[in-house]
Amino acid sequence: MNQVQIAAHPTGGVTEVEGSPPRAELSIGIARPGPDATHRQHGLGLVWAAVWDRLTIRTILLVGLPIMGVLFLLAAVNAGNLVGGWELAHTTLAGLLATALALSAAHRTSDLERRLRTLVAIGAASWTVGQVCWTVQVATGFVGFPTPSDIGYLGIVVPVVVALVLAVHRRLPRAEELAVYLDSAAVFLMITAVILAMYGNELASMGILAEVVTVAYPILHLATAGAGFIVLLAIRGVFRASGGYLLLVGFAVVGFAWVEWLREAEVAMPPAGSFVNYFFPIGLVVVGLGGARWRLGEVAGPRSKRATGAIHGVLPFVALFGSAALIIVRDSTTPEMGIVDVAAFGVIVLAGVRQTMLVHERGRLLEDSGHARAEVELAIVQRAEADTRYRVLVESVPAAVYTDVYDPDVTTAGGTFYMSPQIEGILGYPPQAFIADPELWPKLIHPDDFDATIAAYVDHWATELPFRGDYRMVARDGSVVWVHDEAFIMTEGASIGGRRISQGLLVDTTEQKRLQEQLVHDAHHDPLTGLANRVLFREHVERAMAGRNRRRRNVAVLFLDLDNFKVVNDSLGHQAGDRLLVEVGRRLSATIRSTDIAARQGGDEFTILLDGIRGIEEARASADRLAAELGKPIALDGRSIVVAVSIGIAMAGGPEMAADDLLAHADAAMYEAKGQGRARNAVFDPSMRIRATRRLEMEAELRTAIEEQQFELHYQPIVDLASNRIAGFEALVRWRHPERGLVPPMDFIPLAEASGLIVPLGKLITASACRQLRVVRELAGCDAMTMSVNVSPRQAVEPGFVAEVAAILESTGLQPSALVIEITESLMLDASAASDGSLRQLRDMGVQLVVDDFGTGFSALEYFKRFAVHGLKIDRSFINGLCHSREDTAIVTATLAFARALGLSVTAEGVETADQLERLRDLGCMQGQGFLFSRPVPASDLPALLAVARLTPPTTIAAA
Repeated sequence: MNQVQIAAHPTGGVTEVEGSPPRAELSIGIARPGPDATHRQHGLGLVWAAVWDRLTIRTILLVGLPIMGVLFLLAAVNAGNLVGGWELAHTTLAGLLATALALSAAHRTSDLERRLRTLVAIGAASWTVGQVCWTVQVATGFVGFPTPSDIGYLGIVVPVVVALVLAVHRRLPRAEELAVYLDSAAVFLMITAVILAMYGNELASMGILAEVVTVAYPILHLATAGAGFIVLLAIRGVFRASGGYLLLVGFAVVGFAWVEWLREAEVAMPPAGSFVNYFFPIGLVVVGLGGARWRLGEVAGPRSKRATGAIHGVLPFVALFGSAALIIVRDSTTPEMGIVDVAAFGVIVLAGVRQTMLVHERGRLLEDSGHARAEVELAIVQRAEADTRYRVLVESVPAAVYTDVYDPDVTTAGGTFYMSPQIEGILGYPPQAFIADPELWPKLIHPDDFDATIAAYVDHWATELPFRGDYRMVARDGSVVWVHDEAFIMTEGASIGGRRISQGLLVDTTEQKRLQEQLVHDAHHDPLTGLANRVLFREHVERAMAGRNRRRRNVAVLFLDLDNFKVVNDSLGHQAGDRLLVEVGRRLSATIRSTDIAARQGGDEFTILLDGIRGIEEARASADRLAAELGKPIALDGRSIVVAVSIGIAMAGGPEMAADDLLAHADAAMYEAKGQGRARNAVFDPSMRIRATRRLEMEAELRTAIEEQQFELHYQPIVDLASNRIAGFEALVRWRHPERGLVPPMDFIPLAEASGLIVPLGKLITASACRQLRVVRELAGCDAMTMSVNVSPRQAVEPGFVAEVAAILESTGLQPSALVIEITESLMLDASAASDGSLRQLRDMGVQLVVDDFGTGFSALEYFKRFAVHGLKIDRSFINGLCHSREDTAIVTATLAFARALGLSVTAEGVETADQLERLRDLGCMQGQGFLFSRPVPASDLPALLAVARLTPPTTIAAA
């Protein structure tokens, strides 16, 4: 240590000398870290890192401590007779180490701890600045007392005191925080009193400023250590030899070093190299290391809390009793009252204030405890009520609520702690069964779901992630129950190492699963027949074709369409039609092989997938077998219905063929079968696809033609054979196509009937024919002429057909008898409730009903009785053989006799020769129609035709 000796002379003067003081003088040396005034500082050549947070405590200590140890050794051996220089070096290095330790650690902590460590670093830096100032003073010969370096040395206390205040501020109740400040002040006063009692008399001759600065060193350092211990004990910091406690130990080391220095200075000034000089750098490094490891918020164990609480309770009494003892000793030795006594009495006053405050606080706490007790009692009641409400809620929800406690010995890693009563309604077991047997739950998991469910449970406990699962369980009665299970992990009493529990909710989803499966089934099956729908059937076709490509097996699709189903459906009603479709579906399912798939495409269309057949012949045999089964009579509403079916057959081609292509081929073949006369099957060939495409195109064109009225009527006269006069006309439709010209009816009427377009087309024909009849009657001057129009079965069963006819007659002003409706024998044979009603209403209205093409269909005489028709038309095929075929002549003769017996009018169609005409007259036929009289002519030619008819015999009408 460098010693500046302040000599007190008898005159009261103060003289500064170097070396040992004269024996007649009292010399008090103020110890200062640093070298002699005669030595210069030897720089250490330290290179500081630009970024502090890259430095670690370990790195700083590994670098700094060995250097400081070397400096200690050099000072101890007085290397180079520079003991003062080595002491200056290791004390400066200690300040730098303390600053670096605290500052580097401040960058890696929370906000409050960063402030605390930064304040410690600022204090250490203040010490270092004081040391540098002292070095400069020594180098310049300015070694007086007090000096500016004292500000730096003592400045270490202020930031640390601020840090201690921040550590306790608002971390304790207000009264406890105030008590900490009072206890700290009491410790400060007690230490001040003790230091002054020990060394006050010796320092009295120095002057007031020198005396204050001299005693400030030990008092401030020891008081900071004592007050700091009170702070850390009050906030129940973890009691260990690091962090804040180590920081205070460093301050205590420095403080006691100052006390020891003062004690030695009473005898003789401690020379440079004195043993006490090593404690200053040691204490300073300990301050920096403690500041670097200072942490707040660590949870102390119960034993540590009890120890810190006991020490904290004792320290204020130590200060009180120490001050009292000091007063007693001083009173017996020194009658005068000095600053020591004031400080001691201050401790007693503070103790009294603290006690008064504690009494007040105790009263407040008692009052608060009364309120708290009432609140606790109220809370207990409310908790009981809440528990009751919670239990009622838990036991009322339509699900089982459970709580599992972690148990690694259980298969699911958790044993049941609580189970709500609803579990008995779900699985049939009471809640106590699961609590008593932790393994019951895993035993009830369905074997097919066991492994996945158990793995999910174990993972739930391991990761503490929520558990969500759907799995099956076996109930007590053996039934399978689907459940949805959700659970969440939580820890009870986490702050004290509580147990882990899993709270879950178990919902019976059996009915929901059934509905889901039903929805999936309904989405892939026809709701009426229960057969696969078009979506599922297409998936089956795709799988079959994929398997065919792998296993080289044949695949075929049958496309079935019920012939004339609309007639049945519209006549007997939709309910009867639905029952017919259900029966068709049942027969299809019963007839096909177990490996085949039957599906309903929609309406009256069905498909069959034949997988693994040998070839086309087996496919045709299957089609014949299905047609035969469906051809058996079906009883509907007291009627026996025979279902005819057209079937298209398509075989899968090359591997590039798609499922949609195969279905399209079968569909095209089905339409081909219908075109061949229905009630048959057809095997697809590429030309069918072309015809099917053409049919679709023509159907679109036909719709456009109806909308744009591209149709025109040609009229063929019907002649009264007795008077040779025109009795009426038959309206025959032609299509004036914009590109193909005039299209005959045979090219579009079948398509119109199949597509349903015959209904709007028939309405158009009837209206146009009736309007033309008015014109014809005016031209001919005859109101007896009639107009015949053909009506298809689709028209006759269409709702509103009779009303349409009536509206047309009303709009044209014609009597109903002027209109002749020609119906086919097939319509009479297929007659239903709807068609029967329509025809009867037309007859009752006065419209004439005539059976067209008589003898070519399935004639049933009962229909003539039921409908009371007005006449019939003999088909041209019988008229052609009238003069040279005995059979045709017999049929015509019998037909005329049949008509005369029933009072029916008869019209012979296809009269082309005079011989046929004469023969018909001989047989008594009433009317004739054919090329002999006139070809069908457009409306523009009717005036000329009528003019010729009035002047010329019937046989020459056509020629004219």
